Amino acid sequence: MMFAALLLVPVFAVKADTCEDYALGMAGGLSDNEAYNTALEQCYEDYYAGGSAAAGSAAAGSQTNAETEIKDPLGLDKGNQIPALANRLITAALGISGVLALLAFVYGGILYMLAGVNPKNVEKGKEIMKYAVMGLFVIFSSYAVINFFLKTVLGVPGA
Repeated sequence: MMFAALLLVPVFAVKADTCEDYALGMAGGLSDNEAYNTALEQCYEDYYAGGSAAAGSAAAGSQTNAETEIKDPLGLDKGNQIPALANRLITAALGISGVLALLAFVYGGILYMLAGVNPKNVEKGKEIMKYAVMGLFVIFSSYAVINFFLKTVLGVPGA
């Protein structure tokens, strides 16, 4: 219980600084006048009542009940949210698989070069490089097909 109380102290201290900054802004930078005291009391009342007067008012000037618009953190359009999100996920997955295919190609090349006289490692390295190149071809082809489909059929911008 004591630990939980210690965790709340910085939250109230931050809120006190926010309310004081808000009240100073409302009082024109003077901390010894009636406007400062009124704004500070209102901020604390709203905070302890569950509101956010300081955050809303600081963003909206002198209004205490300003509406806050939450912006989309992914930056997606309103009409194409699902296809645009799918485009981003598919692009990320194809990028990761492309990196893995390149790493497989490098591994196959190292295996081929360091094989020496062991013909099994020479063949294994050649096979790994061959399949890595085929994988890269499939990845690039699927990326092109998916982007074409998203742009032309679904009309996703930036695809």
